[in-house]
Amino acid sequence: MPEKKQNAPSYRKLIEFFKKTLPGQGYTFREDQFALAKELWQAILDRKICIAEAGVGLGKTFAYLIPAVLVSRGADSMPVVISTSSIILQKAIVGEYIPELSRMLLENRLINRPLSAVIRKGKEHYICDYRLRRFLNSTNMEKMSFLAKVPFTEIDLDNVVDIKSSVKRKICVDTCSLRCGLYPSCRYWHYMNYVQSERHDFQICNHNYLLADAIGRTNSGKILIPDCRLLIIDEAHKLMDAARQMYGAALSDSEITQLAGRIKKLPVSDNTLKEKIDKYCVKLSQENKNLFLKLNRNIVLTDNEEMERYEIPTKKAILHLDSLSRTSNDIVDLLQTVSDRSLRELYTVTVKSVKEVAGRIDMLRNWRGVVSWVELPDGGKTSLSCVPKRLDELLCRDLWERSVPVILTSGTLSDGGDFIGFKKRTGLSLIGPDRLCEVSKPSPFDYRRNCLLYISENVPYPDGQSLQYLQSVSDEIERLVKATTGHAVALFTSYKVMEKVYQILKGREMGFPCLVNSKSAAERRLEAFRSLKNGVLLACGSCWEGIDLPGDILSSLIIVRLPFSVPDPISKYEQAQSDNPEQYRQTVVYPEMIVKLKQGCGRLIRGENDTGVVSILDRRAATAGAYRNGVLRALPPCGVTSDIEEVRRFIREKKVSEYFT
Repeated sequence: MPEKKQNAPSYRKLIEFFKKTLPGQGYTFREDQFALAKELWQAILDRKICIAEAGVGLGKTFAYLIPAVLVSRGADSMPVVISTSSIILQKAIVGEYIPELSRMLLENRLINRPLSAVIRKGKEHYICDYRLRRFLNSTNMEKMSFLAKVPFTEIDLDNVVDIKSSVKRKICVDTCSLRCGLYPSCRYWHYMNYVQSERHDFQICNHNYLLADAIGRTNSGKILIPDCRLLIIDEAHKLMDAARQMYGAALSDSEITQLAGRIKKLPVSDNTLKEKIDKYCVKLSQENKNLFLKLNRNIVLTDNEEMERYEIPTKKAILHLDSLSRTSNDIVDLLQTVSDRSLRELYTVTVKSVKEVAGRIDMLRNWRGVVSWVELPDGGKTSLSCVPKRLDELLCRDLWERSVPVILTSGTLSDGGDFIGFKKRTGLSLIGPDRLCEVSKPSPFDYRRNCLLYISENVPYPDGQSLQYLQSVSDEIERLVKATTGHAVALFTSYKVMEKVYQILKGREMGFPCLVNSKSAAERRLEAFRSLKNGVLLACGSCWEGIDLPGDILSSLIIVRLPFSVPDPISKYEQAQSDNPEQYRQTVVYPEMIVKLKQGCGRLIRGENDTGVVSILDRRAATAGAYRNGVLRALPPCGVTSDIEEVRRFIREKKVSEYFT
């Protein structure tokens, strides 16, 4: 580290905070946390983009907040922007970390005024005074329950509980204008002036809002978040999920039909105009029906039960999409001819909705520039979706080419060896190496003492349609549950396989209650599992990274299958861009699997005193498996066994007597 920077006041304050202030407040001094903070401090000074992987329990939030405050506060009036994936983390940063940090810094005179932070959201989350007044002046009986539950001073709809989503849609901010008669006293405008003021050190948002700001700056000059002096992207492993939503487009099979129904109900005094609008609405609905009938007829179903995305017959779909685009534009032209001033806002909102749908249709029509597919989720609506083919280039243009220093951090960004896969997906590989830096610090938890890795040698190669495979998986889960006295979560990569295994286990006497989660009831099942204390939960989907079960409630984490992604039109396109299939497997497929595996295994040890067993039932990780060495490199160092009796002995040694009762 250069001598002049070591002697900088901010560096001396950094040392003082981690070596004196934190221990003085009862926090444990962690050398790796301090080392991570120093790396981030240097990256901010050098205005670099830093990829920072920090193991569970290291304390990465303080590791990036301290340098963010000490390096740049007072240099200008620009805030630090922090983007996260989860609301829980946003609330923790604003409600816990920053107030605690502000208190410690003030007490030790490292700053001269309290830190301030605000959470930023889309306008649909806030109450519009004009639309609220119109709603309350209506004869709708829903207004009575609303008035009883919402204080007049409330602005954030997320703070309003037990209000129907249909009511929220009627009173949220939609089309906003300075010409509104309520503008001088509007709560929303006063609130926006407050959150965008220079008084706040931190602007907190989710990845979607961050990308909406980046896209707006590039395409229209529209700015949602003030210019910042530092961008921190926490939970960076979820950035690509948000990017596919924000840069892509989707159209469900019922969306256009519902929109046409709403348009037909609009009050129109001119009968001739009304007939024209109705005619185009009928045409819109029929063309939409023809589109999805053709898409469904041309889907080639496979034997892969995990498949949800299917290729589409592009040329046949384009004809219907072209017609939908023309009809949507015709409807907009007709709606804009309505001159009745009393209906102006209603028609303005409707025109906006039609234009928004038409914009997605136009993106779906651009088949040369996007990857398109039909999605058939279980129990959900069929949808036609797409993402730009060069999403990495768009992210590079909109996020990384700005001169602002950036920190991207998470507990799972590497594949156990490097960040090549992450950089390739996010467009960071397009940035010059002199602007990038990388740092990785392990978890401080003692995995060698507190964790055992069991890799089964008994389960055949994964095949969700094989009864032998399903019986074998069920046998291993039952053996592990009995060895660990319940306290188990089994993570699946397929809801269908999970349900089949559940039906097998349900007919057995394991001695412990067994629950199975679903897409619609995942949180309820999780709460039920917590209340059981020693139950068994079969889980899938978001549970790979979305559950936090510290202590003994979860002491046995079972990975049923290595989480390789299911081949789909996106991966097929990406593979076509690679020099050969093996290169694609090594640079994309394998790294993505390892990252998700690390996320899943990270559910087990959540605190310094947690103990438990991670089990992998995939033959490809067994002794002769092709991925064994890679899996062992990626996971924290701990004892490895294929003997179920060692699992039983480990649990008996680590758990107190109350655990078994």
